[in-house]
Amino acid sequence: MDHFYSVRGGSVLLCHVAHFCIDNRKSRHTNGDLTLVQLPNSILVCIDSRVPEKLVANGLYANAVSGLKLYNHVKRQPKIPSGRLDFLLHGNGTAPCYLEEE
Repeated sequence: MDHFYSVRGGSVLLCHVAHFCIDNRKSRHTNGDLTLVQLPNSILVCIDSRVPEKLVANGLYANAVSGLKLYNHVKRQPKIPSGRLDFLLHGNGTAPCYLEEE
């Protein structure tokens, strides 16, 4: 279960990590992930580095990212000579588009 906890200067959201993955338990030191920090002015700041790529992926799969609507095929983590990028987009009649979220 996820919970907001009060800390000096604001609140934090800890998300529970399921224990059904044995490998996950061996490599973890806690059973939760620090995901959000709520600042005193009520602004929520995401500090989980995995979230932005998931948000971008959801937007791409839903064809909801302005300027990229011509692309109807999304490949995550395509290989390039120097490693990997976040996304490779393809569309009918369009040049391939490599996309790296920051």
